[in-house]
Amino acid sequence: MKYDTLQWFSSLSLEQKRYLFLSLTILCVFFLIIGIRAWVRMFGTKEIACFPFLQEQATFVIPKAGYYTVYIHGKLLKAVPTNWLPDIRHIATNEKVEIKSVWLRIQHTDFDKGRLELYGFHAQEKGDYVFQHQEVMNNILDTTRTRITKLFENISSQNMEKDLLISIRTGNNNLGKLLLFPQMFLVFVGLLGIVFGIILTVNPEAFNK
Repeated sequence: MKYDTLQWFSSLSLEQKRYLFLSLTILCVFFLIIGIRAWVRMFGTKEIACFPFLQEQATFVIPKAGYYTVYIHGKLLKAVPTNWLPDIRHIATNEKVEIKSVWLRIQHTDFDKGRLELYGFHAQEKGDYVFQHQEVMNNILDTTRTRITKLFENISSQNMEKDLLISIRTGNNNLGKLLLFPQMFLVFVGLLGIVFGIILTVNPEAFNK
């Protein structure tokens, strides 16, 4: 099979080889576009609301039904409290949304501050929502949150908690992230394909020497 392919390629004229490599280059451009869009979907989250961690209650507006995430913001090497869960309700219906832990966490760091994805929820309808803290007496419900300490150190002082922020952002659920990973890889495939495609389009015999 390999020999037949090489024999077929060798039988092509120089002009036919150029058209072949040009077609493959164009295909790689589409791969690159798909990959870039996957990276944007993974990391290009949009902030819906942001408020202090110590604020007992906060209201925010969900613009449309869909999946959203809860992030916590703080200084690097400072821990976050893990004895709480978000309590989010639709104001009009008082319906409580189901909060799920995120095990494929998105983490963003600046020079001295960090943002870490903790929870996700699916809003069934747009409208006004209210956010409250729900205390958890033990951490069995979310053992994966212990990984947060890799970014932040333990905290016990409320004076340090006042620097923390909560944000509601658009995002992707765990399955959505798994499906995006192969698409993100297409960025590298596309870039390599475009580079070699251009070289071979200009000179189809470039690697035969």
